[in-house]
Amino acid sequence: MRKPPTKGHFRGLIASGVHTIAIAQRLLTQTVLNQWAVIAGLGFDRVRFPAPVRPGNVLTGTVRIAEITLDGTRGRVKMEMRLTDKDDHTVLYAELTIVIWRREQVATPSGGFN
Repeated sequence: MRKPPTKGHFRGLIASGVHTIAIAQRLLTQTVLNQWAVIAGLGFDRVRFPAPVRPGNVLTGTVRIAEITLDGTRGRVKMEMRLTDKDDHTVLYAELTIVIWRREQVATPSGGFN
């Protein structure tokens, strides 16, 4: 078995940026986007990797809704997404925009909303 690299810019093995974004996207989808009627993602407006992700890191994600723009039956949601490691170092910062269907708030007989 090969030993992980100990030389180079990062002094060891790290995850690629694409892998880090994939982890963030999965967390975002499982916790937020699966509750919304998402039409499409418009893209990432800014992506930064301030610190590397190393083997064994446990990552935590947070999302802040920066702006909501409503237009007819659709809405645009601009978000700021951040992944941090167990030491609270930011390993990913991204700004992204998605398009969602608007939902009318209609009360149900149980008192909830559709």
